[in-house]
Amino acid sequence: MPTKPFPLDTQQIATIVRAAAADVAANWPLIEGALEARSMGDPLIKIAAIGTVAVETGHTFKPIDEFGDDVYFTRMYEGRADLGNTKKGDGPRYHGRGYIQLTGRANYHTYGEELGFPLERNPELAKTPEVASAVLADYFQSRAVDRSALGKDWESVRRKVNGGLNGWPTFRDVVRRLLAACGDGDRAVPQRNAPRTLVLTSPNMKGTDVIRAQRALIVPDDGEYGPVTAGAVAAWKRAIGYPDNAIDTTLAPQDLRYLLGKDPVPADFLPRAAAREDDLKAAAEIPQAAVAIMESWVGLKERPPGSNKVPALQRLAKDLGLADWYVGMGWPWCAFTVFLAALDVGGSSADLGLRQGTFNPLRCADILAEAQAGASGLRVVPASQAARGDLVLFDWATEPAPADHVGRLTAPASGGTVKTVDGNSGQPNVSVVLAERPLALVRAFVRDT
Repeated sequence: MPTKPFPLDTQQIATIVRAAAADVAANWPLIEGALEARSMGDPLIKIAAIGTVAVETGHTFKPIDEFGDDVYFTRMYEGRADLGNTKKGDGPRYHGRGYIQLTGRANYHTYGEELGFPLERNPELAKTPEVASAVLADYFQSRAVDRSALGKDWESVRRKVNGGLNGWPTFRDVVRRLLAACGDGDRAVPQRNAPRTLVLTSPNMKGTDVIRAQRALIVPDDGEYGPVTAGAVAAWKRAIGYPDNAIDTTLAPQDLRYLLGKDPVPADFLPRAAAREDDLKAAAEIPQAAVAIMESWVGLKERPPGSNKVPALQRLAKDLGLADWYVGMGWPWCAFTVFLAALDVGGSSADLGLRQGTFNPLRCADILAEAQAGASGLRVVPASQAARGDLVLFDWATEPAPADHVGRLTAPASGGTVKTVDGNSGQPNVSVVLAERPLALVRAFVRDT
């Protein structure tokens, strides 16, 4: 069914967003075309895009460079493996550009491959309207921003783009004025008494709606929408057949109705759920298979002593097709060891980290951040549900990092202690050992499926 044409012309848009009419006329048709090319022609999605561009570009309504200079970009982004910035000069070279500030070598590479532009080789292309429009539209679709807009969940739209609510008052004002100009009074920004969307916030959202969701998800019903609950939401969405681009940690009012059984899930969910069933069963077995592999590595030694190189792990890394720099360095590090074992049995989280660079799999703080966001196949699980094979993130509380070490659980925690198999044990020249530590040192239990 054709979507309703967008009723505002470029002059009307320019007046509402307080941008130069010439800039809106030069950029909006490209943005609109990129949205429609991806079947995102609904006026609500276009309103979300206009509001986003107005805020992110400082009302210029044209692709811009991130505010700052090379000194700032070096300080913020140089050496950031989580952004794929692994070469000298990557920080300034791959700073933010476009309508929504594409940042980092990995993102330039990924979007370039996806959209057919040589962005990694020529990052300045990200600031051209044609490329910036395609990046914006692709981001809207891949992060389900369009779905939030269709659900009139404007706060979720802003969070998905910004990661928080920076610029929210301006965005909300632009959206309200666009809605009014479109004559959609019944599509106004929801009032506080409307059913709310549950998202990860700091402090956590609380309420009886959270408790209802937690009981349906079979997680501790403490009434706080934290990482455990949010991760369970993402896992539930995958299991019941949500589209790939709609699997996230957000629980909108309609999602809650599906979860509580008040509405049947859409018919098109069922084939996806059935198609994923075998994959989910196989993924559930990965942690236990990985911990068994790590247990077989106990006692592996560095060769030569003190070199941080473990020949057996280097050979495995090479056999699994990892980058040469992984193989050459040896990496007896704790995080590398747990993910290498998972990759050996086909772990999706390990593949996303070690091969695809979706997150930095060598840094415990990044593993924790991904798990808390329910991203990259990682999610936080409550201590009461932690099982053999789950990751255990420890916090020594001796430095600012929120997590300092990771191992795999060899048995459910009991008696105030946790037993793990670890890499980078701290024992001279020994890379993998069995360990037992106080439960009080555990920052989080994480499932990597």
